[in-house]
Amino acid sequence: MTQSHAISSCYVEPEVLSHGGYQITDEGTEAGTETSWCLLSDSYERETNAALPVLRPQFVRIYRYLQSVAPPGHLPGRQHIDPLDFHELLTYVNLVNVEQEEGQARFRFRLVGTTQTIMAKRDISGLLVEDAVLPYFAARILGNLRRVLETGTPLYDRFSMPHPNREFIDSERVYYPLAGNGETIDMIFILNGYYGASGLDPFDKKK
Repeated sequence: MTQSHAISSCYVEPEVLSHGGYQITDEGTEAGTETSWCLLSDSYERETNAALPVLRPQFVRIYRYLQSVAPPGHLPGRQHIDPLDFHELLTYVNLVNVEQEEGQARFRFRLVGTTQTIMAKRDISGLLVEDAVLPYFAARILGNLRRVLETGTPLYDRFSMPHPNREFIDSERVYYPLAGNGETIDMIFILNGYYGASGLDPFDKKK
């Protein structure tokens, strides 16, 4: 089913709420006014007993960037993004197309960052998600993508890299919705990060 969303210009506040996400308030309103959320994946909440992670600055930066380029009251689209605005993070970015087939959404990797390909030791661009990752990660990732599609809200998750013989790599990501017409989500922007991966964690060196 196609989902449509409209949003207001928002920014992320540093305080963290206890019911599954990060507080976001409208600019110009009193801090604490709840309008939207950076959600946590269901799997992450189960694994951590709903412990909230520290949402690192680069995730917040991309969220604020996307809001800044979005038309008022609408989601940003791919056409609003200038990669030069966050060029140092491009190598950690994946773009996933949302394809509608007989009323069902399918998700296909359109663009895969260079570091993503190096870390996975395979090129997954052009593949459907279920064909691009190990089977026991597919349901989790598809669930995350569907939740972003349904809610129109960014979502955080952290789990092992979902590729053969790469599960020892600890990785995290935020999924951000994009909509070419401002309402119907047709692409999902994913920013990835790594822990202890021989200096390949962008958050250790790109402040």
